[in-house]
Amino acid sequence: MGGSGIPLPSEGYVNAADIMYLRPNGFTGTAESLFTPQLYFPGNVSEVQGAQILAAAINEQIASGQAGPDNPVYVFGYSQSAAMSSMTMEQLYHQGVPAEDVHFVLVGNAANPNGGIVEMLNFWGGNLSFWNGMTLGHPTPDYFTTDVYTMEYDGYADFPRYPLNLLSTLNAIAGMFLTHIGYFGLSEDDIANAIALETTDPDSLTNYYMIPAETLPLLDLLRLNPVWGSPLAALLEPSMRVLVNLGYGSLTEGWNQGPANVPTTISWDLLPSNISWADINAALANAWTEGVQDAIKELQDPTTYFPGGFMAEEPFSTVWNAAQRVYFDIQDPTSLFGGSAMATDPAGTSDFTDFLGSLVDGNPDLSWITDIFGLDMISPA
Repeated sequence: MGGSGIPLPSEGYVNAADIMYLRPNGFTGTAESLFTPQLYFPGNVSEVQGAQILAAAINEQIASGQAGPDNPVYVFGYSQSAAMSSMTMEQLYHQGVPAEDVHFVLVGNAANPNGGIVEMLNFWGGNLSFWNGMTLGHPTPDYFTTDVYTMEYDGYADFPRYPLNLLSTLNAIAGMFLTHIGYFGLSEDDIANAIALETTDPDSLTNYYMIPAETLPLLDLLRLNPVWGSPLAALLEPSMRVLVNLGYGSLTEGWNQGPANVPTTISWDLLPSNISWADINAALANAWTEGVQDAIKELQDPTTYFPGGFMAEEPFSTVWNAAQRVYFDIQDPTSLFGGSAMATDPAGTSDFTDFLGSLVDGNPDLSWITDIFGLDMISPA
């Protein structure tokens, strides 16, 4: 299923979900898209209707004998459809559907018990609604085998517990726009090496995984500025990361501390009580030294002075990879800007720099366009 604004996922979307998230978790069948409303507004109506559609589709698979304990129905949900799946789990559980008959794989889940925004903002309890009408609460339950993947600083799925820390809150909001759209842009290693988060029950059916971020979303837009953008971001990043992570109750981790399966709402304290000012000052001192060293490295890096160099940086390379997979169905993105390889190898910028040079020479090399669409360049006779 798609996220908000994507009622029926494209073939590239389905293939990306299948290859990146379903098959590594045991799926061996043929992935198909399912239509669900996925409306921005009213969100509550969209979720309720979508949950009913999904429950009916799952029950149909089980009733027809196509699914069962040895061949469970696999469900992939992203963003709104991930949160919606939590409602479906409740319906299926109360209908008596066996736990082993369904396997959920969720990414960017706003209903994460500890970090999902629809639970974090449910501090008054009751039946409150988000700005678009989406009902708060209904955290993901532990009724069916479920694997939940969250990217660090994704403000929908990884919202800080201490929102009075404005840096942390602003960073999470930036992550809603820059990080939340990147789940299909990750590499195989990013997903395989995701950190398994603590839960209260080691035998829980639900596994929560955190994918660490290389950069802070709040600083990512700085990197759009050639020459000075990346060095300045590198200088500020370590110190700002300490301050941002305080909003999650940590100095080193950008996700809420405590078991991932325990429903948690925001705290109105400015700082977590378990971290002293001495610890904060020591962390900031070390971070400043690290930032100075990182800024010097950026100044010494030739790609810093290249106008399109920011495409080698996170999150831009990840977002570009996601676009190639979803919109062009290129499941191994290595074309324009070097794809994922460029994020770790500055030499990956060579194709694009050659293209810029060809423009200056008056003989533009457009072979990268044919690479994207899988075409052969035909030379004129």
